[in-house]
Amino acid sequence: DLVNPTANARPFPGLNHIKNPRDGKPHEADDFRYLGNRGLLLGYYLLDDQLSLDLAMRIADRVCIQDGINLEDPRTLGLSIMAVLTAYQATGREIYFERAEELVETVLKWQQQHDGGLPSDFIYKSGLVLESLVEFYKIRKTPQVLARIKVAVDYAIYHFMDENSGFIQNPGGLLFSNALALLSTETKEQKYREIGLTQLKSFLKNVALNDPKEVALFYRTLTTLMK
Repeated sequence: DLVNPTANARPFPGLNHIKNPRDGKPHEADDFRYLGNRGLLLGYYLLDDQLSLDLAMRIADRVCIQDGINLEDPRTLGLSIMAVLTAYQATGREIYFERAEELVETVLKWQQQHDGGLPSDFIYKSGLVLESLVEFYKIRKTPQVLARIKVAVDYAIYHFMDENSGFIQNPGGLLFSNALALLSTETKEQKYREIGLTQLKSFLKNVALNDPKEVALFYRTLTTLMK
């Protein structure tokens, strides 16, 4: 029941619905920028909540059956890859990993068209894409993916590193933490860890967060630099 164009209007929101920021009413999302199922899966593991598992799988199924990629918003790439990788790790079903491979290939082709960068209006969106590539690489250790992660990170450092603030552009650069930690380990180049720690120190010293969404977005990335 994810999408049924022949049915009557739903009396309640479904998995493909979001709240309209203007009128507060549910409306159908036309891409994947609002996806997220890792928290649901965690709820299943911690609380043995079968409904959370079912919802997490249905979200991943939506990624498999719909075309919700919008290259003008890189979140649709990063979040959809994470959704199907989460389902793959939970079930071992290859259909989810195969969909992740398709999406990663889309990212790599898109990246090549932009001189190795991951263009977006906000740096954190590029970070979300990198996070998904890192998770994909950890599963199969694909050399090509690692190489493209390195290219994207180097591109961002070259063009956006702000020595005064200590961030890759702004605090949104914290979402590069997973990629920086991975590159430090895989390439043995300490500059990546040093940049990650510089961002961490700048964040702890200078940034005050009051928005719960920002807290969740930034703090979840920091532990990767402490391992």
